[in-house]
Amino acid sequence: MVAAPTADADALSPKAMYRYRMSLHRAILFLFAASVSAQVTPTDVVFAGLSARTAQLAYQQRGGDMKSIGPLMAAASNPDKALAYRGLTHAMAVMQGREWTPDVELATAFDFSIGAKAVGTGEYLATRATFLFDPPAAAQPPYRLQLDLLKTDGSGSQVMVMGPI
Repeated sequence: MVAAPTADADALSPKAMYRYRMSLHRAILFLFAASVSAQVTPTDVVFAGLSARTAQLAYQQRGGDMKSIGPLMAAASNPDKALAYRGLTHAMAVMQGREWTPDVELATAFDFSIGAKAVGTGEYLATRATFLFDPPAAAQPPYRLQLDLLKTDGSGSQVMVMGPI
């Protein structure tokens, strides 16, 4: 919490006012950054829902148990978009036969974006990786995120490495 300066002479000095303003700006920036870092959009939930329903059809055809998947799929209607997204990604992991662990959930928390659809030779590629929500602590850190661009023949180059996470 940022305390407002008091009426005594020391608190009203230019140095004290500067410190107060800077701490207030830091608090505002912190709150803004916290709100931006964990935003699941309605589009994210729609896409996760489409992916989960597609996986559900194949899961049912393989004889998968729908008792554990049903409540997770129902999360799509949750008004809290982060909870809806987490429920759907949890369902997809279970349908793929993966145990739901903090390590698996960490992978679902990333939004990886590329800034262009086509990039010419020698041009810079703008990429961004952000958390959609605050994932639980992973059991086996540190992790790193790596982007490799590959040609059709399998050759390529490493474009971005981010980590440890």
